[in-house]
Amino acid sequence: MKLKIFGGAIEIKDPTKFIEEVRDLSEDSVVQVVNADFIVGREHVEFAVKKALNSFKSGKNISRDLSIEIMLYLSGKRNIDKAMEIGIKKGKNDALFILYGDNTENLEKEIKDRYVIEEKDLLRYDISKKEKIMEFFGITKEEIEAVGEDKIPKLVMERTILLDILK
Repeated sequence: MKLKIFGGAIEIKDPTKFIEEVRDLSEDSVVQVVNADFIVGREHVEFAVKKALNSFKSGKNISRDLSIEIMLYLSGKRNIDKAMEIGIKKGKNDALFILYGDNTENLEKEIKDRYVIEEKDLLRYDISKKEKIMEFFGITKEEIEAVGEDKIPKLVMERTILLDILK
């Protein structure tokens, strides 16, 4: 099984329909699409996928769907509705596509050809994400004062790790 992660600008008229269309393309692969503004790096995504896979193997998954379980770990939230807040929305999005399966190369090409307006490197933390990330992940100013702004990605990872404890 291969993990493929890529980003790009997309335009969404109907998020539910878009997700259904992308998942219909996937056949035997898992597909998750998230708002890249809430992702702090490749390690964040890889860790969330690993934790989601492990939760299914151990029978401790919250969701019946691996793509939703990935979203739970990415968001560090136990509640599916809360986790969905990092999903794509109607309108323009900087989207991050997470594909897991055997045929991710062909699926990536198909998604890029159909939906991606402009490819972008979205797998990194930068200052433009700071406010959204701090608010969503509940990172306080006191935490930032204690460890420094450069540790925001580590604080997000901490929330992802804590999800297992909160289960």
